[in-house]
Amino acid sequence: EKLDTKNITLNRVLTQNIASGCTIMINKTLKEMCDNIPDQAIMHDYWLMLIAITFGYVGYIDTPTMYYRQHSTNELGAKKYNYKYILSKAMKGKASIKNTFIKNINQAKAFHDIYSNKMDIKQKYIIEEFISLENKTGINFINTIIKNKFYKSGIMRNIGLCLAFL
Repeated sequence: EKLDTKNITLNRVLTQNIASGCTIMINKTLKEMCDNIPDQAIMHDYWLMLIAITFGYVGYIDTPTMYYRQHSTNELGAKKYNYKYILSKAMKGKASIKNTFIKNINQAKAFHDIYSNKMDIKQKYIIEEFISLENKTGINFINTIIKNKFYKSGIMRNIGLCLAFL
């Protein structure tokens, strides 16, 4: 999927999950923090990443640790991020991109509601800025994205996101 696993920050994880649940290693503290995953969580692995990046450490091993296979009836799975994929996303239109991004914002709201009393001021600010994107369009949306570095992996994903909110 051409995800940037070298630049893992809260700002980036809010916009896009970069972890696959079957490859995550967690410690007891993280396990205890994620006992109750809310309905607004997009996926369990995404929720784990938000907790880990906010309250702990996220590392990346650049060595395959498993063999990943997909079949035609997979419920979810890795997507081939190529021109065909980009074209299919463009054909679905702005509404599809916006709806997907609103799910990220709703997840961030739930995260804020549950963990804001444990976050430091900077983390709260980042999450509140991300949540504020829900009410922004056009240049205000783009300015907030740039100011807070709410970037997805790859230039095409970022262009598509910004165009959807123009």
